[in-house]
Amino acid sequence: MSNRNPAIAALHAERPTRPFVQASMLIALGGGFGVLLFSDVSLSGLTTARRWGNLQRFLDELSPPSGQSLGAWLAGVSVWEAVLPTVAMAVVAMLIAAVLGVSSSLLASRRLMQSDPWVHGLQTDRRVQFMWAGLGGLTRALLVCIRAIPTYIWAYILLLLLGLGAWPAVLAIALHNGGILGRLGSELVDDLPPNVAGAAWGVGASRWTVAALVLAPQALGRALLYFFVRMETAIREATVLGMLGFVSLGWFVADARVRMRMDLMMLYVGLAVLTVIVIDAVSIVVRRRIRL
Repeated sequence: MSNRNPAIAALHAERPTRPFVQASMLIALGGGFGVLLFSDVSLSGLTTARRWGNLQRFLDELSPPSGQSLGAWLAGVSVWEAVLPTVAMAVVAMLIAAVLGVSSSLLASRRLMQSDPWVHGLQTDRRVQFMWAGLGGLTRALLVCIRAIPTYIWAYILLLLLGLGAWPAVLAIALHNGGILGRLGSELVDDLPPNVAGAAWGVGASRWTVAALVLAPQALGRALLYFFVRMETAIREATVLGMLGFVSLGWFVADARVRMRMDLMMLYVGLAVLTVIVIDAVSIVVRRRIRL
């Protein structure tokens, strides 16, 4: 044991340190304590008698109305009318977002948007270099603008442009998530090992052939992970957009809240959680099959 202690101490001394990350964590913790100490935010405000009374009343209203059986209570719940439109909007939106994300990730890749992506040092025309770099920079700037606008605001803008219907919600979810998938996809392409792609490029394959036949198979597993993670987000966003009047779980949640039916409201919230769990299970199965 004594012989191993110096080796362990040496490894501990040589471990990589990140002062910036450590300092950021300390600043974040200090900021949290500062908010509690020097602002009106107080934890004691959460335990007032009025809030305890509101919590007790809320818990009492979660049970079905008195005199109504469980079967009659569940018979009045529009499960499929709430879940199916929510899932349909999310699936269609994510298919559009996937197309947008794949195409934009290639154009936003810093590696692909070069005149010589895998063989550096070649003498190329500066105008060609500027063209590829400009196209990549323009795509990255466009992706920043698309994903910087929240889905709710996209839906509000598109609702004014397109009128009532499902398409404003679908396109709002697709635009925001397409921007995020494009950014993640471009980083994924840049982080892939360059040896196989460089070999294909060296024998004369075009950059788009390399992207389709080399990069796409290498990135498929991680890309599907990103897709299904954003699919969960799309389910949540489709639920929230029901507050704007689109028929989804959010519309049923808002309707139950207006009618002061907290039991139905929490049931629809539970359906949203169950839907996300199912999507996560599908994600695990699909990615496991691809790995095999």
